[in-house]
Amino acid sequence: MKRKIIKILLSLFIAPILTLSLLSCGPDLGKFDLEDGGFDELYGSVDDIKVLFENTSGFEEESIDFEDLTNEYTITNLYWENTDDVILNHEYVYIIIPFKSDMKIEELALYVQSDSNVPNNVGIELEFSAFYFKNSDSCPNKDKLKKMSDPDTKIEKDINNNDVEVEIEYADPKKEARVAYSTVTSSHSFESFVLGGFHQTLDIGEGYVSDGCLLVKDGSYLYLRVENNSALNRNMTPVSISFINLLFKAE
Repeated sequence: MKRKIIKILLSLFIAPILTLSLLSCGPDLGKFDLEDGGFDELYGSVDDIKVLFENTSGFEEESIDFEDLTNEYTITNLYWENTDDVILNHEYVYIIIPFKSDMKIEELALYVQSDSNVPNNVGIELEFSAFYFKNSDSCPNKDKLKKMSDPDTKIEKDINNNDVEVEIEYADPKKEARVAYSTVTSSHSFESFVLGGFHQTLDIGEGYVSDGCLLVKDGSYLYLRVENNSALNRNMTPVSISFINLLFKAE
């Protein structure tokens, strides 16, 4: 059964392997050897996934059990075994990964799918930015994230008491602070995007990692922002999506 799982993994990852630089003999998830209890290690490294999306009153937060998101069945079928586990379509702004162990991550992959009930949301470039936060205190306050209804600027007085229009600073991290980004074309079937070549600097609390890996600590967070759905980018086309199979190569 274990060998069968690995063979299925290989068939599913044949395209991502070309991007992920994994071993040619099969998907190499580093320390998470799926042939030898790797799922238990994987589940022990990440807490419940959080998502943030806008509703009429602000940002709503929901939790997703990591084991429901990524397991033998979802990897084999690219869908969920139980309907209760299905990730509903929303215009997600942030997908938040809370880490429970120290790791060195080389690459991270996630499958996304646009809402099949919306006919014109295919063929759109989805952009994902990754932001690393060393602890909960450094994470953005969800009550201060920019909403679609929020203004871009405000009027303030300068030193001469003249009205000056200034840009409003929201809690959303700027693109300049992202440690990686990736794109994928929206589709009504699940398509993967890959984050790698991480740029980790002193500005985010860690030393620069010259090999393009991301050093994460127990208690840290990785925020994946769907740029299309962020109020920072009103010029981009928002897309309602679902997602499945969060996988990463780590040591």
